[in-house]
Amino acid sequence: MKRVLSFLLCVLMLTALCVPTLAADAPTIDTSRKASLTIYKYDMTTAAAHGLTDSVYVSTGQSDGTAAAAFAPYAIPGVEFMTLRVGNIDTYATGTAANQTIQVVYGITNKDLIAALGLTNADVVLAKDGVNYYASDRIIKALSDKLTSNNTSTKDKLEAIISKDAGSKALPLTDSTGKTSASNLEVGLYLVVETKVPENVTYTVDPFLVSLPTTDRKTLDHWFYDVTVYPKNQTGEPTLDKEVADADHGLSFTDAKEGYEDVATISDNELVNYRILSTLPQIHSTATYLTQYDFVDTLSKGIEYNKNDVKCRSVERH
Repeated sequence: MKRVLSFLLCVLMLTALCVPTLAADAPTIDTSRKASLTIYKYDMTTAAAHGLTDSVYVSTGQSDGTAAAAFAPYAIPGVEFMTLRVGNIDTYATGTAANQTIQVVYGITNKDLIAALGLTNADVVLAKDGVNYYASDRIIKALSDKLTSNNTSTKDKLEAIISKDAGSKALPLTDSTGKTSASNLEVGLYLVVETKVPENVTYTVDPFLVSLPTTDRKTLDHWFYDVTVYPKNQTGEPTLDKEVADADHGLSFTDAKEGYEDVATISDNELVNYRILSTLPQIHSTATYLTQYDFVDTLSKGIEYNKNDVKCRSVERH
């Protein structure tokens, strides 16, 4: 008898589906067991600058000592994740007794998540106890398509689902090794959202789904209930530059470089125009938007500015 198990990859981050072949006597999911989730956060920008790439770690859902050692210097502390169990996990068999395909399916109970992913009745493969179940590959594609077509909107919707559901739980902030974890979790499908990041993080991780448990991709013959994932952040510092334009170059407030220099020579009582340019981190989700960004311009003794002439302009660059 041929049995093929299709399962949800541990972290749905625009990842291809892996379909291992299991033995006919592969054990079923023990829904009475408790599971755990461990997350490590690393600064991929600095790691890449030092020659490390994603190839150091291949996602399996299990702890990887080699990857952890390689990325240890780039751990990001102070990151918060929130988790929410959004569905049940079950198996669903199709085909004949001689040639049977077994899928792992997820009964998503959160209607807002179903809408955010764009799942429809046509995607339902099993209805049980009033809950609609969806195949893992369909869920993967739905999340991937939404994050690709409109990343910010999708992030905001998934963050809203986490924030307003009483069942959501915040994990402890990542420690000095970039680690946080949760234990004693019911098996099922979990939505994970990054909700707090340090100020030097310029791009947050896309919300992702985790299957607890998942199949052991090393032996391909059993489930494991303690899942470890390694999502990564991009980092960078805001830039701040001050430029001066003297009267000979005009006093207009524009984005053009002409007329503005790092250094200018002026005389007593002369009126000059200057500007401060700052590039801010591009945080593309509501949960981690910058709420306030302050900089202080301290003028040298004897110099004054015309307060009523101060203007601000925001320009989005890609």
